[in-house]
Formats: sequence, C-alpha cells, structure tokens
Amino acid sequence: IEGRSGVEREGLTQKLVFKGVAPQFAGQLSRLAQVLEASQVSFVRAIRPSRSREPKKWDSTVVLAQLRSSGVLEAIRVFASGFPDRVPLLWFATHFGLLAPQAEIRPRDSSPISLSRG
Repeated sequence: IEGRSGVEREGLTQKLVFKGVAPQFAGQLSRLAQVLEASQVSFVRAIRPSRSREPKKWDSTVVLAQLRSSGVLEAIRVFASGFPDRVPLLWFATHFGLLAPQAEIRPRDSSPISLSRG
C-alpha cells in the first residue's frame, strides 16, 4: 500500500477515492429537486372514515378531527369568504411589485415578468 493515494497491484496503481455520505446526499437532493421542479403540484388528502378498518363504517367525529387538523375546513372558510384560492401572476406582479422592485418572476410557460413598475 502506498500511503493514502493509491494501492499498487501487479505494477498498476489504483487511486482510492473516499466518498462520504455528504456527496451522495447532495446528489440525491439535487435529483429530487429536479423531479419536483419538473412535476405539476397537486395535493391529495387521505381521510380515514373511522378508526376501525371496517368497510362502510363512518365515524363523523374522527373525520371532522382530521379535516380540522389538516386545514381543510379553514381553507373552505377562507374561500367561502371571497378570497381567491389562486391569482394570476400578472395581477400579483402588478399589485405587489413595489415590495421587491429588483425581483423578476420566471413562469414556466412564458417570458420573465419584472416586478418593477418602470
């Protein structure tokens, strides 16, 4: 063995490369970010109808507790009071551009929108 730089076998030198978990994690995180960036976001909330796993059994207190804790009921209240659940990007840039005048938004399907008003 030649120190830490390599191993000699039959006249050939092989370099040993130490790979820790940090580079592997960084690579996995980068691949995950690419997958998330390319995907269309949607949320699915699974609600269990009862604590027992019997078919056609419904426990309204269990369902209500799950709806409250997941924020579904609050989202329904906000939407019912007249607040939009989504706003067009151009509307957002027009109304809130003063908060970040140097910022630029890059939508996936169009050219960048500058938040400055000039």
